[in-house]
Amino acid sequence: MNLTRVVQLCVDIGSHIISESDAAAPSNMGEVFDADVIESEVGESMRKALGFRNIAIHNYEKINWDIVHAICVRSVENFRLFAGSVASRFQN
Repeated sequence: MNLTRVVQLCVDIGSHIISESDAAAPSNMGEVFDADVIESEVGESMRKALGFRNIAIHNYEKINWDIVHAICVRSVENFRLFAGSVASRFQN
């Protein structure tokens, strides 16, 4: 549950940043990470996390818990990178 929440929070933060800019509104959640919100490498990781979030939310009974564990262990750094990328936008 917390994993899906953190992904949703990243989407919400990215959407807020886009809404404050002159950029066109994304037509779907994945496009939030295509916009000039974060570096492209981080965006790719976040799009993958969003894909997992969608599977987790819409197919709860089919979740592979080994994948959930692997994401939590190996991919938590992607969320730190996202936070750092967003924070760097506001440090100037």
